[in-house]
Amino acid sequence: MRKSIALTCLLFPLLLSAQKNKFSLYLMTTPELTFHKSDYTENRLRTSRKTATFNGSIEAGVAVDASKRVFLQVGLGYIPRKLNAVAYLDQQKLPPPQQSASAELVATAAVIQRTVLIPLAIGYRFLQKEKLALSVHAGLTGNYLLNTYYKLNAFQRYQGAYKKGYWQGLSCTVGLETEQRISAKLTVTGKMAYAIVNTVQKDEYLFSQTEDAIELPHRFLQLGAGVKFRL
Repeated sequence: MRKSIALTCLLFPLLLSAQKNKFSLYLMTTPELTFHKSDYTENRLRTSRKTATFNGSIEAGVAVDASKRVFLQVGLGYIPRKLNAVAYLDQQKLPPPQQSASAELVATAAVIQRTVLIPLAIGYRFLQKEKLALSVHAGLTGNYLLNTYYKLNAFQRYQGAYKKGYWQGLSCTVGLETEQRISAKLTVTGKMAYAIVNTVQKDEYLFSQTEDAIELPHRFLQLGAGVKFRL
């Protein structure tokens, strides 16, 4: 998270030096394919494979043209990122009243991480015409985990959302973006981005056969669509 704060501080001088009347508000919805393992238990009797789960996020923020070709974006978003994966749930570590000293082996059917996103991005328009522009962009997103919902096939008394309240990690993405100007004030945008780096914290409520607390590493491919309103 310190890296996100530092990057934001570096971007402010660029924002302040941006061309007059080049600020825009943007709103984007982003369907996502999240790539992850199907099984995190490290159980030799289970077969773990790579799988993908469909998710979606929403994001809003400020975009600014630092020059005719370079643009910057700072925003705020939210995603309930679901991983259809098996992991062991440690009911002895759960908060009351779900906490239990029983010895059942509880496994998840899915884990949903409800996350606040703080995305920062910089882009370069390599093709620019009167109403159409194509650009490459790179982004760094800070991920703040609000809570995690553990979906179970059995032992339903342990199923539910549990508060987290910590920084999950950072996502570094690269991709392409299109801009189609509809009017002087309105632009329709589309983007494709892939997370080349996505760091995550260990979840103290989940464990495997080899570790008392485990992380659920994953990456994602995003295909977004949105609008920009010129101020």
